[in-house]
Amino acid sequence: KRVNMILETEQKDLLYTALAQAQVEFPTIRVNRKAFKNEYADLYAILKPVYPVLSKYGLSIRPWAGIINGEQYIGARLMHKSGQFETNVFKFESDPVKNPNDQPSHKKQGALTYFNRNHIKDMLGVLISDDPEDDDGVFCIENYCIEAQPQFHPQLTSKDACCLREHRVGNVPSRSQ
Repeated sequence: KRVNMILETEQKDLLYTALAQAQVEFPTIRVNRKAFKNEYADLYAILKPVYPVLSKYGLSIRPWAGIINGEQYIGARLMHKSGQFETNVFKFESDPVKNPNDQPSHKKQGALTYFNRNHIKDMLGVLISDDPEDDDGVFCIENYCIEAQPQFHPQLTSKDACCLREHRVGNVPSRSQ
């Protein structure tokens, strides 16, 4: 049986405008955990400072999971108070358990936590850094807020457009340029 799941609304202009406005106010999230040889910000460290900003602009985000055509998919759903939403999903597969002492449910939950954290971070466009002096988002806003492209986003200000480019496209010049 084929399942048709609605993953986004046709209109997303209010959602994207609110996200662009919120991104300007998101702080740079600090790394707060170490695992193996990696450092990262856990989900609490990401969401605690951005929830008030999301709320201010009528936004919310949550992990999403569902079965599509018999296979498990996970992701994140970004929603706006207008009813507009967008869901970012992918097929979920956890690594096989190699050690007989490992619990399959623990390994699966660890993978879900990892993917939820990264989906939410990516959908929101938050910056994560281990450098307390990192202010590239502020630097961008102050120095590279060039004209918005009205043919694509007529409702955005130059400040909003800069933020979108920095977080979503990544083509903002670095300090050295």
